[in-house]
Amino acid sequence: MAVLLLLERRFRLRWGRLFALYLIWYGLRRSGLEAIRIDPTSDGVLGIPANVWASFVIIGLGLTLFVIQTRRHPEPETSIFRAVSETPPAGDEADVAPVPDAPRRRADTPR
Repeated sequence: MAVLLLLERRFRLRWGRLFALYLIWYGLRRSGLEAIRIDPTSDGVLGIPANVWASFVIIGLGLTLFVIQTRRHPEPETSIFRAVSETPPAGDEADVAPVPDAPRRRADTPR
């Protein structure tokens, strides 16, 4: 996980690209672990167990997602935070009445 977070900071992997890298990493790791597993009942197509085929599918999904998101969103992801401006809001937001301040106590009033 630390490697993925370091890659995200270095390359700004947004728009789902970090998740795509996670899928690729998970699929590679899973196929490696499944390849050393001794389970003679799980032979599949071409002598490769079904679990390894599933990890190949996950790697393929990760690669596909990474390529599609890179083509769809070449620009950096915009921030979710709006910039604070000094100008009053326009449109429907300008019609909203301000919330009145809490009543103030006079200085000569006892507590």
